[in-house]
Amino acid sequence: MIFNALTEYVLKKVYSTDPDKVILEAQPVKIGPTQPRESVISKEQEPSKPKVAIVVLNWNGLVDTEECLQSLKKISYPNTQIIVVDNASTDNSVKEIKERYPEVRLIENKDNMGFCEGNNIGIMAALEQGSDYVLILNNDTIVEPDFLEGLVRVAESNPEIGAVIPKIRCFYNQQKIWFAGYRRVERYSTFMQPETELTDWGRPSDAASGCAILLRRKALEQIGLFDPRFFFAFEDIDFSVRLKAGGFKIYYTPKSIVYHKAGQSSSLSETAVYYRTRNLALLK
Repeated sequence: MIFNALTEYVLKKVYSTDPDKVILEAQPVKIGPTQPRESVISKEQEPSKPKVAIVVLNWNGLVDTEECLQSLKKISYPNTQIIVVDNASTDNSVKEIKERYPEVRLIENKDNMGFCEGNNIGIMAALEQGSDYVLILNNDTIVEPDFLEGLVRVAESNPEIGAVIPKIRCFYNQQKIWFAGYRRVERYSTFMQPETELTDWGRPSDAASGCAILLRRKALEQIGLFDPRFFFAFEDIDFSVRLKAGGFKIYYTPKSIVYHKAGQSSSLSETAVYYRTRNLALLK
């Protein structure tokens, strides 16, 4: 989703009470089998490292998705598989990705399933093939080669950590932070702020952004996936609250860097405005 000033307002509203006591209408989504059409080729793996599946959702975003995949080709973490879930694109994405990225697992949805269900399909595929962690990554991002080591290192340090988020910089103004965590107690948000000493501190966060988030397998199995009622917008806030209510922690690490172009799929379309407005009612 697009993390913006409206998101900050919603976070403060949701966390106006103890986040550990917040109960949302949204219920955990049960993990079950999925049967989309797919082509599969795995990346070389190193068993000594936890297995990480990287799920990239594409909807008519071939240029951005290709740039994202090119950056993922350069990552140094050895035990990964990249899963691209295509939401019924009409821009020739499927054909081009199949031809140019045979190492990628490509899942083709017959319809546009939205951010939530599209990513859920990728998550379920990742869990079915034994991944220890699932990284949700927006297609309009570029990653540093060592970004995954920093995320996994933090996750492996404490089994209670259910999600780890990187430092997300603005792609077009890389001195500006797009997101680096949120703390309701300290009333600070890093959204669209200049980089400061604060963003160089690893610390707990009360919310994660669906732009880039490493998720522990156990957390997904316990609390479920993204609530498909959201389609997109505020689904990550809902997920963050459920994660914390389930006893898991969210951590931010500055040792992992991702660059976000921001809003290339949804922008300020009428559809985006509709879901952001409607989804406010799904959050208590």
